[in-house]
Amino acid sequence: MGVHSGFHVTFVQALHDSAGALVPGVMGILFIVGGIVAWRLSKPSFRGMLGGTTTAVGLVMILLSLWVPWSVHGTGWSLENGVLSVNSGFGNVTWPIDGIEATYVTNDSGYQPVLRTGGYSGSQLHAGHFRLANGDNVLMFEYGSHPVLLLKYVGPATQSSGAGQSGGTGPGNSTSQASQPEVLLSSPNIGVLKSAIDAARSDRPFPPRTGPKLGFSSGVSPVGLIAAIVVAIAGFAVQLDLRRRYYNRLPDRMASHWNFQGDVDGWMSKRIVMWLGPVMAVVFGALSVVIALVPSSILLQVPFWLLQFLFIVIIRWMYRRNL
Repeated sequence: MGVHSGFHVTFVQALHDSAGALVPGVMGILFIVGGIVAWRLSKPSFRGMLGGTTTAVGLVMILLSLWVPWSVHGTGWSLENGVLSVNSGFGNVTWPIDGIEATYVTNDSGYQPVLRTGGYSGSQLHAGHFRLANGDNVLMFEYGSHPVLLLKYVGPATQSSGAGQSGGTGPGNSTSQASQPEVLLSSPNIGVLKSAIDAARSDRPFPPRTGPKLGFSSGVSPVGLIAAIVVAIAGFAVQLDLRRRYYNRLPDRMASHWNFQGDVDGWMSKRIVMWLGPVMAVVFGALSVVIALVPSSILLQVPFWLLQFLFIVIIRWMYRRNL
């Protein structure tokens, strides 16, 4: 019971794991550089549009790229004074280890994650709520390639948990057991935890089933998919509304490009320009939905959401310049 162990994800590990989230950060840096250049070279009337907006979007993208690793760093588990604490970042459990049954699960045991219902999934770190192939919902923390423990809280080894027990409200009775989530845990030092649990429950041993590491297959995030669809529809609707409000007020031949001095150096037909916004809204929205259908961080959709917003600002600005 005096064993102290654990594992927690550092910020550097989280940053490395969420490398895909750095893409918006790199794009943000490029946006800021472009905004500074535009601010210095453009006329005063163009600075707010070209410089200020572009720089602001870049700053937002950088902050979002750092938010993911920051939000998952510190997640993990610890074992102190006979108590196991698991923090997935999306749910926590704290159990005395003499009430835990632990077994290694195999790849074909039905404990394969098939759907991420609320959590994070990176290259090595998977944390949060997941649905398994057997239909169970579990709290999961998995980092790296290590054996995977299935943890169930059933009450202290010295306490009966039979169906005939009545009148109790402690964690050992059937009502409390039903309310306790199952936990899948995998990380460095996982063997220390398994040994500590076995030692604490030595008077009621729980035979381990060893096997290969649990494979990981996260599913589509419902939140990410819904967000992508909502943003896509909203962007398309806004572009159609802009087209409706400005169509009859604009000339047939529209200025479509300006140099840094604010002089027109490109022209397009009004019919083409007025469909440019809705078409690009469909393109950005479709790309966002496609990314949402691939197991990935929701943050990878953010650049396309920002492009939706930026293109709305640009199209509206173009319409107003042609009035």
